[in-house]
Amino acid sequence: MDSTINGLSQETNSQSFSGSSPKPFFSLFGLLKIIGIAVLSLSVAAWIGFKTYGSFLSNKIESVNQEKETVFSADDKKAASEIINFQNKSDAVRNLLKSHIYTSRIFEAISKATISRVQWTTCSLDNRERTIDLSGRASDYSVLAKQYLFFEESDFNNITLANTGLSKEGGVEFKVSLKFGPEKFQEQN
Repeated sequence: MDSTINGLSQETNSQSFSGSSPKPFFSLFGLLKIIGIAVLSLSVAAWIGFKTYGSFLSNKIESVNQEKETVFSADDKKAASEIINFQNKSDAVRNLLKSHIYTSRIFEAISKATISRVQWTTCSLDNRERTIDLSGRASDYSVLAKQYLFFEESDFNNITLANTGLSKEGGVEFKVSLKFGPEKFQEQN
């Protein structure tokens, strides 16, 4: 029996070391095929899912739009349009008031900058050019010089003195042109 067992044992040993290895269950190429098919299947399933979900969302948007049409009547739409129109007009008026030059503030600034021995005879205001031209009389040239200095220290810019001369009644006649910045004479918020 030993010989048969030894014989079997030898036979088994000779088969296991015969040099041929057992074939793996999956080859590398087969594994790549399976992975490729799985990725392709998942991609197709995702595409079908996105198409179905996109169709669902389109139908939902359409139903919401139809519902919106039934909720808002023609009168509601007209009222909303009037409110928007009123808001636009209100904004236009607000912007117009922000850029409006308050001439009362200009005259107040002139009054504050005028010294007691100067009289104004004429006034011309140009809002586009932001200038005011004044004609006046001063008791003498030193008063006129002081007036010029007062204007330089005031809210006015580009002070131009012209046509100075002695008047028939006594004193000095002159014209002065003042430029003003709109920010000082507009509504402050």
